[in-house]
Amino acid sequence: MSNLYGLGCDNVAEHEVVLANGTLIKANATRNADLHWALKGGGNNFAIVTSFKLYTYPIGRVWGGIRLYGLDQLPALYTAMAEYQSQAVQDSHASVMLQAFPTNHTLGAVLTVVYLKAEAWPSVLAPFSRIPFTTDATKIRSYLDLLANTNIPTLPRYDWRASTVKPDGRLYASIHNMTSSSSSTLEPLSRLTSGTLAVGLQPMSRSGVLAGRRRGGNALGLSPEAQTWLVLAGAWYFPSDDGPAHEAIRELGGRVGTEAAGLGLGLSYLFMNDASFDQPVIASYGAENVARLRDVQRVYDPDQEAERQLSDLHQPSNPPCPTTMAPKSRRETDSLATQYGGHHSGVWVSHLPSSWIPLVQLSRLSPPVGLALIYLPHLFGALLAAIQQGTPARDLLRACAVLFIGSFFFSNAAHGWNDVVDAPLDRLVARTRTRPIPRGALSVRAAVCFVFSQAVGAAAVLFLLMPVHAAPCTLPSIVATCYYPWAKRHTHMAQLVLGFCLSWGVVVGFESLSESSMGVPTFCLVAACILWTAVYDTIYAHQDADDDARLGLKSMALLFRGHTKAVLWLFVLLVAGLLVGVGLAASMAWPYFLITPLGSALSLGVMVARVELGDPFSCWWWFRYGFWLAGSSIAVGLSSEYALSLTF
Repeated sequence: MSNLYGLGCDNVAEHEVVLANGTLIKANATRNADLHWALKGGGNNFAIVTSFKLYTYPIGRVWGGIRLYGLDQLPALYTAMAEYQSQAVQDSHASVMLQAFPTNHTLGAVLTVVYLKAEAWPSVLAPFSRIPFTTDATKIRSYLDLLANTNIPTLPRYDWRASTVKPDGRLYASIHNMTSSSSSTLEPLSRLTSGTLAVGLQPMSRSGVLAGRRRGGNALGLSPEAQTWLVLAGAWYFPSDDGPAHEAIRELGGRVGTEAAGLGLGLSYLFMNDASFDQPVIASYGAENVARLRDVQRVYDPDQEAERQLSDLHQPSNPPCPTTMAPKSRRETDSLATQYGGHHSGVWVSHLPSSWIPLVQLSRLSPPVGLALIYLPHLFGALLAAIQQGTPARDLLRACAVLFIGSFFFSNAAHGWNDVVDAPLDRLVARTRTRPIPRGALSVRAAVCFVFSQAVGAAAVLFLLMPVHAAPCTLPSIVATCYYPWAKRHTHMAQLVLGFCLSWGVVVGFESLSESSMGVPTFCLVAACILWTAVYDTIYAHQDADDDARLGLKSMALLFRGHTKAVLWLFVLLVAGLLVGVGLAASMAWPYFLITPLGSALSLGVMVARVELGDPFSCWWWFRYGFWLAGSSIAVGLSSEYALSLTF
């Protein structure tokens, strides 16, 4: 069922847990959501789970069971597995698992097949159907009957070794060669009493990964692609053989990992259920998820009692979490949870006083994408003015520094204002309900005071450090920014409104160095930045498309739904054309054209081509990182032109 609905952890609707301080709390998508996320894959490192609620699905009669094959059919089975996983059109109702027992000629290979419809051997499983078998126990039956007839062989002692690889026939053939009965690799294990090896291939489809993300995601860090969860399982009889058996499985797992890496097919994820005692399961989830798990642990188990007393998993080395006092009551625990809630994983944030964290999140400073959105257009404008006027480098650097400080205060004020206005809506949207105001970490009054203080800081920079004539130029951006939170209530073109708010920074940056009137290059650059913003923010808006539609909000993601990429491709072409216009109007040299228009077109093109608009994580990833690619192309191209203007 994972291909349809995600993994088992993705289908936990609510956890009930006892924290290390004895507090009983519930964790779900709206309450203690950070702990709910961490428990979906993070193991028993946070609390004791006393009960949980699961999503359920109606299932009628299904087809499935096992087929047994002789070991001589293993090459054909591995080839069929690679063919099954590479099919262009996947059927999420099908799932298979292959287990080979190269040390057991009687058992041979076991293929488990399930099809969640009453249809025998559907076309998606055709690669397996034509391979000769010894026993066939597949039939149409109830799902309960299918599960009840699953038998697991037993021996007194076991070890497993997990790895994850991309599906590939070459790798499967290599694994077969390493683990065949004639291979010397098996000799250390097979000479033990009842020494047995099982090689298991469990395909995980891309649709299964995305299904989990639609449920709110988990801590596993799975890449959204087809993959195989490979397990090497060893079994033996006597405790005295533990050392040689563990070493044999470890060595074989290392050889498989080396082969996969050599073919460029290795993936970092380790399936906890199949991992050995010395494998770094949590570390395999990726640095960002590990940092986020640590953040959750600091909130709910700051003294790491659960990890010390319950966990037998190896985590990355990490000193005890800094804390002033372990929470003693439900009220204190909830208070800490609201301070640390939301999505932040920056290491520097973890060292701040807890009362500062909601303000950092309100300002979008971790990661600092929000600040970059505002600063980069100002930088572009300053570079353009410096190119046209031959501004000395020292003056340009001073202007860029002043613009950065002003952008910092303005960004904090703008993002805070947006959250103040949107707080009632943010409580109703899955992605935003853990922002500081809706989750209760920050009152509206406190947020307004913070916004006012940041606006004062921006005004001080404007009137004390900027040229006098630049002040009036900021008015259009200020007015548009104040209006922006209401834009999605009034128009589907909210992304263009945001584009104007941000892109007017080009004008402000230009005026910080120039008293001459702005010309065609400046306005072409403003227009290019507006459309650039529309590209990445429309992708960003697809994260909330369903919630926005439910709440009656508007966006270009909803307006062009089903045709979004066609519109974005048009915007990419227009951005490239406008950037060419900037260069022609300002008589720039060839490096600018090679870096800025071409680089922006390529980076935005890759972004539009590869983003999966139906996958919130993909939308967030490409917004966060794709934004930097195009922004860097514009900045580097203008900088190269400025450097040439100083040289010649």
